[in-house]
Amino acid sequence: MRILALDSSGAACSAALWAEGAVRAQRWEPRARGHAERLLPMVLEVASEAGTALASIDLFAATTGPGGFTGVRIGLAALRGLALAAARPMLGVTSFAALAHATAAEERAGRSLLAVIDSKRDELFVQAFDENLAAESEGMVLAADAIAERHGARPLLLAGDGAARVIAALRARGCDVREAASAAFIDAAVVARIAAARAPEACAEPPAPFYLRPPSVKIPAAGVR
Repeated sequence: MRILALDSSGAACSAALWAEGAVRAQRWEPRARGHAERLLPMVLEVASEAGTALASIDLFAATTGPGGFTGVRIGLAALRGLALAAARPMLGVTSFAALAHATAAEERAGRSLLAVIDSKRDELFVQAFDENLAAESEGMVLAADAIAERHGARPLLLAGDGAARVIAALRARGCDVREAASAAFIDAAVVARIAAARAPEACAEPPAPFYLRPPSVKIPAAGVR
């Protein structure tokens, strides 16, 4: 199976091509903005490097969020366009799952895992997983101190670009906490690996974005232009 995976949900942008049971080409760049300008060139680069035509991709996957509102929409729009052009199914992977699956099993042993994403506000996006990557909670929006109060009674491993803020709150409480060695930002190579395992779930309908709160957009008052 050939899978093309995308991510533009946070402060990085990446694309990866999976074939014959492994990632064959990938691109990853830290990028606070400009995802739309870089994402599709990355797609063409990984397809060329892997010697795979986009029309021959069997499955297209992308992160659905939570993350930056614009970045999530860019990734899902690219996913839909590519999949419809190739007449192939699509699969969405949450940002939490992508961060969780990037951690090593050895790090997770005996610990709960918190995937923590910087929301660019006081609160953070967070979801808890057990050491086998089964979800222990729904995705939530919580302040660092509230996360520490809710989860600090057990040994923890934290992953994601919001981890440092929560680790500080946990250590202030004397909690047993470690930060994952994996990158703080999502890599499409991990999204491709998840998609390969979940391929039977793919469908023709585009995945919905996963928002934990509405976008930071102010609607002008009536009559104001």
